[in-house]
Amino acid sequence: MKGILTLAFMILTSLFLGAQAPTINSINPLSNSVGKFQKFEALVDLSATFSNPYDYDQIALSGIFLAPSGKQDTVDGFYMQDFSLNTSSGNLSVAGNAGFRIRFSPTEIGTWNFIVKVKTAAGESAAVSGSFECTASDSPGFVRKNTTNYLSFDSGAPYIPVGQNVCWQRSNAYLDYKKWLGSMGAAQSNFMRLWLAHWGLGIEWRNGNGFEGLKRYRQNNAWHIDWMLEECARQGIYMMFCINHHGQVSSNVNPNWSENPYNTANGGPCAQTWNFFDLPAAKNLHKNRLRYIVARWGFSTNVMAWELFNEVSFTDQFSTAPVRDAVRSWHDEMGQYLKKLDARKHLVTTSYGGEEDPELWRLSSMDFTQNHLYAEVDNIEKAVSGKGLDNLNAFGKPTYGGEFGISVGGEGLSNIDPNGIHIHNTMWASAFSGALGAAATWWWDSYVEPRNLYPLFTPLSKVLAKVPLLQGNFKPASARSTGGGGGELSIAPVSDWGQATDNKIVVDETGAISPANARLGRFLYGSQFNTQLRNPPTFEVFLPGGGKFKVRTGSGKGQGPSVAIYLDDKLIKDNPNAAINSTFSIDVPAGLHRIKVDNLGTDWINIGAYQIEGVATSPHNVYAVQAANRDMAAGWVHNAKYNWRHVRDQGIPASIINGGVTLNDILDGTYKVSFYDCTTGEVKTTLKGLNTQGGKLNFGVPDFLWNLAFIVEKDDTTVPTLEVSLDVSINIYPNPVAIGAVLHVDTRNLPSGEYRIDVFNVSGQLTSQKIIGATGQVEAVSTVGLVPGAYLLRLSQGDRATVVRFVVQ
Repeated sequence: MKGILTLAFMILTSLFLGAQAPTINSINPLSNSVGKFQKFEALVDLSATFSNPYDYDQIALSGIFLAPSGKQDTVDGFYMQDFSLNTSSGNLSVAGNAGFRIRFSPTEIGTWNFIVKVKTAAGESAAVSGSFECTASDSPGFVRKNTTNYLSFDSGAPYIPVGQNVCWQRSNAYLDYKKWLGSMGAAQSNFMRLWLAHWGLGIEWRNGNGFEGLKRYRQNNAWHIDWMLEECARQGIYMMFCINHHGQVSSNVNPNWSENPYNTANGGPCAQTWNFFDLPAAKNLHKNRLRYIVARWGFSTNVMAWELFNEVSFTDQFSTAPVRDAVRSWHDEMGQYLKKLDARKHLVTTSYGGEEDPELWRLSSMDFTQNHLYAEVDNIEKAVSGKGLDNLNAFGKPTYGGEFGISVGGEGLSNIDPNGIHIHNTMWASAFSGALGAAATWWWDSYVEPRNLYPLFTPLSKVLAKVPLLQGNFKPASARSTGGGGGELSIAPVSDWGQATDNKIVVDETGAISPANARLGRFLYGSQFNTQLRNPPTFEVFLPGGGKFKVRTGSGKGQGPSVAIYLDDKLIKDNPNAAINSTFSIDVPAGLHRIKVDNLGTDWINIGAYQIEGVATSPHNVYAVQAANRDMAAGWVHNAKYNWRHVRDQGIPASIINGGVTLNDILDGTYKVSFYDCTTGEVKTTLKGLNTQGGKLNFGVPDFLWNLAFIVEKDDTTVPTLEVSLDVSINIYPNPVAIGAVLHVDTRNLPSGEYRIDVFNVSGQLTSQKIIGATGQVEAVSTVGLVPGAYLLRLSQGDRATVVRFVVQ
């Protein structure tokens, strides 16, 4: 009897709905002519029976667009409420009646024809047709992946992101983003990241506070995103659009699960957080939201990428295999679904915090990898660029630093690093490490804005514009720093709690370490708690003249930790109840030694750095990339001590004097190197006539305090002749000079101005170059790397020069 009644009800329902089949009454384009890659939008007046206009199972408006070439694109329509904006207060007021719309971005100039239809449970409407004209525009098109490590536009122009996270408003969305995006655009920043968080501009959340539950999308927030994309277009900024964040499905890390409409406690389908990833009903709800997002914003060229999740590894039970597998499967399903939905095929990615699933990054649905790295280490730039290199090598697809910082909570950054030294360093290092762009800082509202750190973006954008990273198919270069007077090797641990770490690090006499991007743990685990995570590191170190090995602790610890240091398997020093922010060291004799660091105490202690004195490492670091055909390179040279901690605790460090760079595997030839000021983006000086030696290019670096950028390119000009035309005499001593010793050049009688010192061998090959200013000093010229024999030292100013002969013995 029950089955008969149910069938009767279905028949009656079908008859009722059949009497109200959907119809399209009119299509009203906002314009009948739009530029290429710009927005065509039409209001669609329709009649249909439905209870929820956002539910694509109840009502699905669609448009089929036919290009002049005959290519066909299909897009969803969407339901929206328009608003009026008070630009003084930033407040919105409802404008007109809500209704359905279609948005589309044409990719060909000429006449586009389209048909629009609507489908409900009662059937499908008759199609209504229309057309519009697409005209030429100056838009470069959508951001694309290609065969290089970099991104490009449809036009073929490169897109190299330089920007920051700007994930939610502080108070008023319009006023805040108007200020932030305007400041970024003025500083030549071209990237931002937005979260769809319920406290920000999220569109779906538990009923209340402006939200209406599942499949009911908040319209004032959606309107703000409409406006933001228009503002991004005006400012030349491209948005990574983060659709979900970890707290939504977490009961432990930034937990919001208790408020999530997917939770059964709030009427949703998910009894457990991980059901968000494995329950078909939950996945269908999410796909409905994706349809709305793509329908409303998929037209925009200023959407750089869809990011499915922020730090998905912080969702509940991610470390267990079933949940990790479900998360991976969910990402593949949603990524492929996005690519099917999105007529303009925006890039798709996701992100992790801490633990990662490498198999997810190998999915074809993930267009580029992303890393988030927070560590209270001196040289955070090393860690971020090193993680990017790891990803490039492991997955063979572009990589990006989506978040970084020296403080997980952001506390006190304005006092710790008021001028944004760590932001500057990390952006430059990552941009010249092979990543698709400069890593993006966090704390936009409480740090970047109040400290006005926007000018940090400008010089990097200016220099990157001069390097053909995309066209030259640049890749990470083999480069090392040389000279500079020697320094202290510092290895920063970056692996987070529970992450895999390397337990054997080899350091040679030059300071080179293996593995090159060694992953050491930020936590040294004790002997009683968390013992399953213990992996004490061992360092094999060669010190030609002996030195010191130091362990510097960080800012946190558990109960009763120690720092124990072993030398050649013998315990030399144990420091029970080790203090935070302290340094523990041992003396190391000359030769090859094995040094182990362990925690014999109860619980963990945070490690800030491992430092080694006595290796012949340079005090400056170099990050470089080179063209695939090996005839061009670019990079960044950094005084390692010019970091946030050293400047805060010890002041401005000494300048780098007589530093140099060696680039390996460079095409043979003659080159010039242009050096750029990293505070202005302008060229400082250019060295010419540099010759390779056995596939290596060695060049001196002008003395510098903080950092320099450089571009290396073929020099087709003739090496200057050595005529004497500068009417000054100079004194050099000692002459002869012992190999490896310093040759002194007395410049005290020179008129004021900038001079260049070149050293040539008897064959006319340039062996070193240095820029000096006549300031009454005796300049030092290094003879390291020279072989015994006769040399010419040329002092030049402009086209005039004087030459002195000296001997190395």
